[in-house]
Order: sequence, then C-alpha cells, then structure tokens
Amino acid sequence: MEYREYHPGDEKGLNDLYNEVFSRQRTIDQWKWLYRDAPAGPSKIVLIENDDEVVGHEAMIPLLFHTPDGECIGGKFEDVYISAEHRGKGLSGPLVDYCLEVSARADYRFSFGMAARRVPYNTHIKKGYRHVCSLSAYFVPFRPSETVADVSRVLHFSRPKRVGVGAAMNFLAKRLERKARTLARAPDALQIEHIDRFDGDSTSCGRSSPRAGS
Repeated sequence: MEYREYHPGDEKGLNDLYNEVFSRQRTIDQWKWLYRDAPAGPSKIVLIENDDEVVGHEAMIPLLFHTPDGECIGGKFEDVYISAEHRGKGLSGPLVDYCLEVSARADYRFSFGMAARRVPYNTHIKKGYRHVCSLSAYFVPFRPSETVADVSRVLHFSRPKRVGVGAAMNFLAKRLERKARTLARAPDALQIEHIDRFDGDSTSCGRSSPRAGS
C-alpha cells in the first residue's frame, strides 16, 4: 500500500473508483470542474495505491476566506472513499492524517467538512475536529434514480425496499417536475450583483456593477 499525492493522469482511476463506490456516473469533465478548476486553485488530493490500482481517495478543496486579519485559504474535505475490498483495514485514518499534512504544507489555515454518514463523522472527530452544527437537508428529486441510490446506500435498503422507494420517488418527481422547473428558473428581471467582499453591513459590501441575469 502506498499513500501518495495526486499526479496528472490519476483522474480516471480516481473517478472510476468514485463511480463504483457511490453508484454514480460522474464524468472526467465533472471531476476536473470540482477538483482542478476550483476558483481558489487546484485541490489537494491524496490517494492510496495498491499494485498500481487506486483503492482510496481524499481531497481538500481550497476556499478563499476574508477574515479580520486578511485573506486566507481554508480547505473543505471532500469525497473520502475506500474500495469495497479494502474497507475495514484501518486505511481511512492514515489517509485523513496524510491529507491534513499535505494541506498544512500548502498553508491552508483550517479545514472543515460535512459528513452525511456516521463512519466519516467519527473518523474526523477522532482526528480532533469539533462538531459545529447539524444541518437539515431539503431536496427536489430532479434525478430520482440518484436520490434512491443515495438513500439506499445510507440506510442499507434491501432490494425490495429499493424497488418500492424507487417507484415512490419517480411518482413524486413527476408530481413536482413542473414546480421544480419553476423554482429553477430565475425571473428575467432579476438583478445579479457580483459580491467581492463582505463586511459587517450586508448592504454596504464591496461589489461590482449589477448586471441583468436570468
């Protein structure tokens, strides 16, 4: 087992493993958009390799923060996953440590994450993270099949339950489709302003000239 940083050319193996673990169809272009083309710069990505095969991944996406002491970079943990055949072997803990080490060398001032499952939550608590808050999630099922896959994975549904939930989600999606499309469209008269910086008064933030958007 080798823990190492990402090198160009690793993206296919990393993305294929992601799709396998999470039952998704994410494309390489989507991978590049998330990790390589982040506004604050490329993400810090670490991986586990076994016999030239990628078996684990963790990333830290850089975000620019404005603080009283000036600007700084913080990192958001994203997509911690291990291949099925290598889970339960204590690989995730060292992977988290290595990602933190790489991010600290890059001068990230802090890191944070949002865990939807108990395992990554407990892993990060053990590494010294502090629980800040719990967030409620609201969603409209634009892609019912992906929603069912997510719910099934978290709740460990049996196949009969997946079929039943899938039928219910498809029915719900059809009922909400018209409303969802309305919510997804911004009025033509909406004015979109680019915010460069926040200060104590949300009405006096530094901003560029407004432009019309839809």
